[in-house]
Amino acid sequence: MAIKIGDNNKIKKSNIIDNSNSCNNKNDNDTFANRHPIIVGIGCSIIASIIMMFAFWDKISDFLKNLF
Repeated sequence: MAIKIGDNNKIKKSNIIDNSNSCNNKNDNDTFANRHPIIVGIGCSIIASIIMMFAFWDKISDFLKNLF
């Protein structure tokens, strides 16, 4: 059975759907960051917030405020 499109056109020997995306191809070479980007983002945010709590940032902030 063929599919009719338009003025009696028929599609023969063609794929209606491509199955390349339907397969669950898991690449074992992916890094942890590629497999879990949300966890990596949360971890980086926590590390950055801990670094920003150190006392020397107050000195840098005061220095920048005195420049302007």
